[in-house]
Amino acid sequence: MTARISLQGGFTLIETVISLALAAVIAVALSVITMEVFNSQANNTMHITAVRQVENGIHWFNRDAKQAQIINAAGPAGFPLELRWINWEGIAIRVTYSLTGNNLVREYREGGDISTIIAARYVDSSPGLTSCIQYGSIFTITLSVTTPGARPATETRTVEIYSPARVN
Repeated sequence: MTARISLQGGFTLIETVISLALAAVIAVALSVITMEVFNSQANNTMHITAVRQVENGIHWFNRDAKQAQIINAAGPAGFPLELRWINWEGIAIRVTYSLTGNNLVREYREGGDISTIIAARYVDSSPGLTSCIQYGSIFTITLSVTTPGARPATETRTVEIYSPARVN
């Protein structure tokens, strides 16, 4: 008697189902990780945008306040805020900061020339969140920015800036 050996290869139905289930679990895990990476990147981008807007607004105000000789603040939050000085060539300079919508707008007048820029976007002008308060020769600026979108980011900074200007 001779024994016959069958050399048929292949997978059983149970082995195929188990391997498909493992592949599905791995695919779901990879998609969750990928979504978290994209969401984290979007959150970081919004936060960086908020930080840059706050730093930009403070930069412009700091630059102008240190040169100012006369400062006129109006309103409870200090806006609109007007800074004036005479430059080295004897030309009168007037810079006005105002909150227009959700922008901190800087209007620069040198002699007859006028230029306007947005010093900071997405400014939250709610009471107490964005303000410029003067105590003697120290200006305390609080600037709060909230980026738009499904996952907004908020950044608030308060800085004190010394200005020898006379306050009217």
